[in-house]
Amino acid sequence: MVFGVYLSARAAYRLDRKSPAIWLWVQLPTLAVIIKKIEMVISKETLALISAFKNPILDALKDIKDEVKFYFDTGIVKYVDSIREKFIKTKTFLYRLETVNFYDIYFPITLRHLKQIDYKIDEIEGLFENSNFISIIGNAGSGKSMLLKHVFLKSIMQVVKIPIVVELRNLNDFDGTFFEYLNNLLAGKKITPNKKILERILSNGEFIFLLDGYDEIYSDNKNKITSELIEFIDNYSRNYFLITSRPGANVESLPRFDNYLVNSLNKTQVVEFINLQLNQCDDSKLAEKIISVVKKPENQDYNSYLSSPLLLSMFIMTFNSYPELPKSKGKFYWNVYDTLCTKHDSFTKHGGYQHERKTGLQNEDFEQILKWFSYTSLFKGKFSFDNQYFTELLKKIKSKLNLDCTINNLKEDLTVAISIIIIDGLEYKFPHKSLQEYFSALLIKEQSSETKEDIYKNKFAQYSRHTFDRNDNFWNLCSEIDNVAFTQYFILKNLQEFIDIIDFTNNETICKSFFTWFGFKQGFHSNPKGIKYQFNSYQWFGKITIDILEYLEITKLSNISLTNRFDISFNPQIKNFIDKGYAVLDKQEKKANHYLIYYSDIWNDEIYSFIINAGIELEILKIVTDTKRKITELSNDIMIKERNKSDLLEL
Repeated sequence: MVFGVYLSARAAYRLDRKSPAIWLWVQLPTLAVIIKKIEMVISKETLALISAFKNPILDALKDIKDEVKFYFDTGIVKYVDSIREKFIKTKTFLYRLETVNFYDIYFPITLRHLKQIDYKIDEIEGLFENSNFISIIGNAGSGKSMLLKHVFLKSIMQVVKIPIVVELRNLNDFDGTFFEYLNNLLAGKKITPNKKILERILSNGEFIFLLDGYDEIYSDNKNKITSELIEFIDNYSRNYFLITSRPGANVESLPRFDNYLVNSLNKTQVVEFINLQLNQCDDSKLAEKIISVVKKPENQDYNSYLSSPLLLSMFIMTFNSYPELPKSKGKFYWNVYDTLCTKHDSFTKHGGYQHERKTGLQNEDFEQILKWFSYTSLFKGKFSFDNQYFTELLKKIKSKLNLDCTINNLKEDLTVAISIIIIDGLEYKFPHKSLQEYFSALLIKEQSSETKEDIYKNKFAQYSRHTFDRNDNFWNLCSEIDNVAFTQYFILKNLQEFIDIIDFTNNETICKSFFTWFGFKQGFHSNPKGIKYQFNSYQWFGKITIDILEYLEITKLSNISLTNRFDISFNPQIKNFIDKGYAVLDKQEKKANHYLIYYSDIWNDEIYSFIINAGIELEILKIVTDTKRKITELSNDIMIKERNKSDLLEL
C-alpha cells in the first residue's frame, strides 16, 4: 500500500523532534508517488501528517477500508492542506495588502493557568498532557486567532494529530447539527457525506479540533449548539479539543475543559512585538522612535492600550501621522481610519505611495458608508460577508446616500485603496471586529435622542441574541463616545427594570423574584455510579441584564451557579430533589445522569433552605443592594454632566 511506508512517521518525529525535516526529505521519492497517485498538489508536510494516522485507522476499520481511504484522499487531505496553505501565508492588521510568512510575524503570546502564569504553547503534546480539552479565553485583539493558527501549523509540523478548524460562527446559519456541519466540511466535493464513515474515523481519536469563536455563536442558538458540542465531545473524547472565546461567553462552564487565560503583553514583550513587526519592512529607525515614545514615563498610563497586540499594531501603523498616544480607545480607531485614508501604504512602501481611488469619493463619504455598513451588519450578527451580502448592502447604502460611483469601484476602494475591508478567502471582513464596533458607535452618537433610545433598548437586545459574549468592547466604545445616552437609555433603563420586579417583602421573596426574572436553571450531573453530584452548568433568560451586571462588575455568575465548586455536603439534598421530582432530566443532554433544577417553578421551603445553605441567598442580596447603589451613582453622574453642560452653554 502506497501510504504504508509512513506508519513510522510519528515515531520518527518523536525520536528526533528537532529534525523532522530530515525524515521528510528521506521520504521525498515516495511523497512524489503519492502526489501523482491522488492527482493533486499537496504539501509534503500534510502528506506526512495524514499518512502517520491514516494507516492505523485503515487497519482498525478493515470492514470499510476502501470507503475510509476514499474519504481521506478526496476530503480530509485536501481540507487540511488548504487550511495550511491559508495559514502559512497570512495577512495581519499591519500587513493587509500582501501575505507574509506566518512565523515571520507571529508573536508568541503567553497564557496563565493555575500555577503557570507565563505559559507558551510550543509542544502541542505538552499542551494536552493533562487534559484533552483546552479553552483559550482572551479579550478582543489579544491574539487568540493567531494562536489558533500557530496550534494548527504546529500540529502538522510536530505530527501530533490531524488538525481541523471549525469557525463556530458558521453554525449560526447552518441548517443542521454540529456533526452534519463537520461531515460536510471534511467530505470534500467528490463524495456524498457519509455519517457512519466519519463516526468510525473519529472514534480512533486521531484529530485535534480547533473550535474558534465560541463568543460568536448567536444567543438564540447557544443552547442547541452548546448541547451538540458537548455531546460531540463526549462521543469522541479521545480526540483533542481547543476552543477560543472572548470573556463573558461562559465558555469556562463547559464540562471537561481546562481554562487558559491570555496574558496582556508586558513591557518587555511590547518592545519585542514592535521590533518583530517592523523587521518585515526593514525600518529599525521607526522601531526605535516608537519604542522611545512607549518608554516615556508620562505614557505609562497607556499600558492597557499597548498591552493589546491589536491596539499596539494600530499605534505602529499610525505612528508617523500620530506619534502621540491617544487618551481614548475611540481616538485609536479614528487615527487608524485617518491613516488608512491618507497614507496607509507608506508603512510598507517608502515614499508615501498611495493607491488611486477609483470612486473619487472623499474621506467623509467613506466614513458615512462604513458607519452604515458597520451598524447594519453588526446588528444582524454579520462579522464576515460573502460577496452577495457585501455587494447588496453596499448597493443599498450607495443609493440612500446618493453617491455617484459604481459598486465595483466602491468595493475596490474599500479593499485596496483604503484597505479597511480585507478579503479572506471567499469572504470580506474588517481587519478586526472592533473596527466594525467603532463605526457603529459613531453612527449611534449622531442620532436623535428618540432614535438612540430605540437603538439602546431594542437593537442592543437584538445584538445580544447575535453574540454569546458580554460585548464589553462595543459597550466601552459606546460609553466613551456617547456616554450620557448609553448610560441613560441602556445601562440605567435595564438596571431599573430589574430592580422594579424584585419583591422586597423579605429575603425569601427577593430570592424568588430574582430567579423568576432571570429564569434561572441549575444543571448538575452524577458520576457513573450515581453516588456524587457536581454542578456543571446554568442557564439564564433576561440575558442582557446579567451581561450588564457582569459588565459593571456587580456579580460573578459562578458564585450563584455553584459551577466553581464541588461540595459533597449538597448530595443528600440533591438526592432528595431527584426523588421528589424537583430536579428533572435535562432533555437536551439526552443522558441519564444530567439534571436541571428550575428554582422559580418549584419554589418551596426545601428549595429556599438549599439556597440559604449554599450561600446563594447572600450573593443575591448583595447583587440587589449593589445594583440599587449603582443606579443612584450613575443617575447622579448624568445629572452633574447635564448641569455642567447647561452651565457651559450659559457662558
